[in-house]
Parts: sequence; C-alpha cells; structure tokens
Amino acid sequence: MTTYNGEKYLREQIDSILSQTIQDFELVVCDDCSSDSTLNILRDYSKTDARIKIFQNKENLGFKKNFERAMSLCKGDYIAFSDQDDIWMPNHLEVLLNAIGDKMMACGNCLLIDGDGVNRGITYWQEELFNGIPKGNLELAYSIVFFRNPFQGASMMINVKYINYILPIPQNLSYHDSWVSILACFCGGLSYVDVVITKYRMHGGNVTKVRLKPKSRWKEFLRSAKNPCFYDREAMLDGIENRLSLSSKDEKELNRIKSLVKRGKTFWGRIGVIPFKLKYYKTIYY
Repeated sequence: MTTYNGEKYLREQIDSILSQTIQDFELVVCDDCSSDSTLNILRDYSKTDARIKIFQNKENLGFKKNFERAMSLCKGDYIAFSDQDDIWMPNHLEVLLNAIGDKMMACGNCLLIDGDGVNRGITYWQEELFNGIPKGNLELAYSIVFFRNPFQGASMMINVKYINYILPIPQNLSYHDSWVSILACFCGGLSYVDVVITKYRMHGGNVTKVRLKPKSRWKEFLRSAKNPCFYDREAMLDGIENRLSLSSKDEKELNRIKSLVKRGKTFWGRIGVIPFKLKYYKTIYY
C-alpha cells in the first residue's frame, strides 16, 4: 500500500485487509510524506499487529516512485496491490491466490462506490465493456494497446519472481496497471476472475478517473481514427522489447504492434491502421 494524506478512508481499508480469509501476509506501507494524521493512524495499527510494516519516505517521491519502493520492500511470494481508500472484500486475497497459478498476474473485478461508500451501480468490468477474456495472450495485448486496459491495479496480484521485469516502471508511464497487464501478456500470462473482490472508491482525490457508464466500442473506434491515440503504449512496448527474451512468434507480433502504434502518431497513419482494426475488431474490442 502507498499512502499520502489518506486519513479519511485509511482505517476502513486497513480493517478490510486485516479481515481477510487468508491471514498469512505482511502489509507493507510506504508513506510519501503525508502532512495529515496518516502516519499516526498507521503507527497505531502497527502497535497491535506485527504484520504491518511502515516505511516513511525522506522526501516526496510521487505516486509512481512511491509505488515502486513499496513493491521492492515486499518479502512474500506474491504481491497484492492496495490503494489507501478502497475496501477489500473478505476473500480478496483468497480469490487472487487461487487464480494466479503459474501466471505472472491475477486480477479480479471491483465495484465502484462513492466517497460515502454508496454503491454506484456498476462494476469496473461493466464500465470497460469487458465481456470476456480473449483466448490468447497476444489477442489480449491487442485489446490493451488499441482499446483500453480492463485490469484495475488495486485488484491485482503478481508473482514476485517477475518483479525484476516490472521494475522500474518505464519512465514515460504514470500508472502501473496497464504496464503490468501488457507485460504479463508476453511474460508468464495472466488470469482474470469476474468476481468482485474490491470496492473501488471514486472521489475527488483519486489519482485515476473512471467513467460511470460504459464506453461505446464504435465511438472509441471512430475516436482513434481522428484523434491522437495509443498514449503511453509505445513506452510499454519498448519496455517489453528491452527486458524480455521473446520467442520468435512473440517478437514478430510485438514488432507488428509497435509498427501500428508508431503509425498512429500521425493523422494519415491512424487512417492507415483502420483496416487492421476492422479486421481484428472483435479481438481488439472484445
């Protein structure tokens, strides 16, 4: 868990973590120079539960670097990511641990709630129009690159043996969830379980913003033909190329995706990508 001025919701989140059906874990918390009572709350909990390990940064690192530090300090075989303001369902860890198998990553679904904890009537799965898992990791990589990542970071678990591939997070990326997801497509694979394991709190202070109604596949298709697209995907693909020893098949597909992403930087390039998107529409907008 990473924290920064999270006093408002922190106790509720920690209570939900300590109430898991699986109790054999450590809670590693990196605080990024909070100026409110966050540290006092953490210290109060750590006095009564030795599993809670608190680390205070000497200077403000920002969200990404603080998250990297927290990951590097974990000592278990698996790492589950936690925000400071969500609520874990009691079986959060159990579901992920049962799902991960020999994969690099496992992810569950989450229910969107507001600042008062009221159900907003939609899951992240529904909001992302995620109707199922593509049959292969490469097909899933297409979907993440050309549509949107359906995997929510605070509902993820990774196998720690892959941490050297994950860290450091590529410099041009702001968030970890898309990076970990697409990396897993080329490194160990991933498992997804359509079970709500997190109540994902949406409020004015969130780092990540989420819509409250599903996005249209066709509108997204048309938007990407007109406006700049792919955002930070090129940095992710470069990171995969630089860190992994790929099979000839995976290397060929990675180069294909990279070529399409680079073409998408210009208007006419995006127009040129349309035939590819039409051909693989069901795969990309799964």
